[in-house]
Amino acid sequence: MKINIERLKTNMLEVGKIGALEEGISRIAFSKEEKEAQKWLVDKFSDLGLTSNIDSVGNAFGYYGGDSDKEIIIGSHLDTVPKGGLYDGALGVLASLEVVQTLKENNIKLPYGVRVASFVAEEGGPAGGTFGSRCVTGEIENLASEIQQSIGLTMEDIKNAKLNSENIKCYLELHIEQGNVLEHENKPIGIVTGIAGIHRFAVRIKGLANHAGTTPMDLRDDALLKSTYLIQEFYRLVEEIGGDLVGTIGTLEITPGAMNVIPGQVDLVIEMRSMDFTKTDMIINNLKEVLSSKDYNFKEIVRKDGVILSTDMINTIEIAVKVLNYPYKVMHSGAGHDANPMAKVTPTGMIFIPSIAGISHSPRENSRWIDVEKGANVLLNTLLRIE
Repeated sequence: MKINIERLKTNMLEVGKIGALEEGISRIAFSKEEKEAQKWLVDKFSDLGLTSNIDSVGNAFGYYGGDSDKEIIIGSHLDTVPKGGLYDGALGVLASLEVVQTLKENNIKLPYGVRVASFVAEEGGPAGGTFGSRCVTGEIENLASEIQQSIGLTMEDIKNAKLNSENIKCYLELHIEQGNVLEHENKPIGIVTGIAGIHRFAVRIKGLANHAGTTPMDLRDDALLKSTYLIQEFYRLVEEIGGDLVGTIGTLEITPGAMNVIPGQVDLVIEMRSMDFTKTDMIINNLKEVLSSKDYNFKEIVRKDGVILSTDMINTIEIAVKVLNYPYKVMHSGAGHDANPMAKVTPTGMIFIPSIAGISHSPRENSRWIDVEKGANVLLNTLLRIE
């Protein structure tokens, strides 16, 4: 039994029209475009005869009953980054819809119910990323009143969205890799073992702003020059430690920021991702030791633990892939997903398909339809093997 790739492709292209721009797709968290996409999905659920609803925070669900009250949740998200692509998130939601439609038209009932989920605001916003799935898992215990107002929700709404984890058998998500490992190794399927943690530090480098024309080079205290020492040492350490560790400095703010003024201050953010925070701690400790001057100030701003995914789910996915005779790679995810909060409350598995050239969060985001078909078939066959 296999999914109908033409039907899945049609649905993906149809959803892709919602929020479509000349370049890319914008269905930003909590926007009218995201709400329109969620409504489109619920209408599809209703057409299939599924029990469907949009919960108190905007998550969309469709339920296909099984032989017990326990349920398997499958899905992802329909929101995008500004000028994003067709596949990020939407693949997981619409492949899940296709899987349930395939089960239904073949009159197959599983030991467990299947809940297709489209989680709201995965890509972030005022309330942070993976918002909808964090509401479902009860992870959000408090939210500033101004943030509640900005997204039009109350803490009561957020608390009412929590699902009873005792009723959840497991969670399964299909997603594009958003990197170039699978394409580089010519593997159509990735089986995810864990989702890397995120460790960020705001760094302030102090110097002395002064006239750029009258101050000799040997009498300058240039904050930008000092920042280059930090940047080079940071990347050297990341490469030296290696493994799954990646590091990025993606923002740089120079003050006062004028062509004829020596930079008096530089603010930047260091981001590191790894399954092991001892590596990221080592980086920061080494930087502090090498750059011992009082002119370098480090402030931890994010320490978001990674998660290890369920061994049972990994094994079940692997069996499904082997039965389908697809080449695959066992790997970790460097990006965060709804699978992250879900893994904290229920056994969780994740399936990747390749991203062409490793590009995502871009109008150029693309995946091959043959890989989409394979990923959806792995999702279907994994469901059939969950005991």
